[in-house]
Amino acid sequence: MPTGGGHHPGHYLAHVAAGTGALSVLDVSGLREELQVYLDSGELRADHAFWLFGLPFLTLRYTIRRR
Repeated sequence: MPTGGGHHPGHYLAHVAAGTGALSVLDVSGLREELQVYLDSGELRADHAFWLFGLPFLTLRYTIRRR
């Protein structure tokens, strides 16, 4: 994690108003994620799971193969 002032780790929703360009930001404190990366038969794989207020709602699975 970065050190020093001005850093605010976490998850945020951001919106830019079409007419004014005003930026609104909301902290999503109930959002958690976990990223597991592993090597499987020469392929790099990852499972990226998300929870909202303790309830699982999305898991993304990636596979990266060498060309």
